[in-house]
Amino acid sequence: MTIAFTDFKRDVLLVDSIPSTSFDGIKEWLNTTDLKYYESRLNLNWRPILKTIIHDPEKFIEDGGWESLNMEVSDSESENSEESDQGHEPSDDEDDDS
Repeated sequence: MTIAFTDFKRDVLLVDSIPSTSFDGIKEWLNTTDLKYYESRLNLNWRPILKTIIHDPEKFIEDGGWESLNMEVSDSESENSEESDQGHEPSDDEDDDS
């Protein structure tokens, strides 16, 4: 979990260890406090992102604001991801080598 502060001048706070059983409670709390959150398996390089926001906040807003960082994939991207993941399964590689 990464927390970006609203002043964009402080480094983000990275929380490395959260028990998976706590995720739902954390998401519920964030929703009740009206704090926006996104879920992603990707690690973002936050320093350049924050510098971009500070340098040209109007462009950041024009580009979709925080939604531009929303890492939920579209249906077509999801299908492509599934196809590329299949090529990386060890069982497929073992079958090809036989």
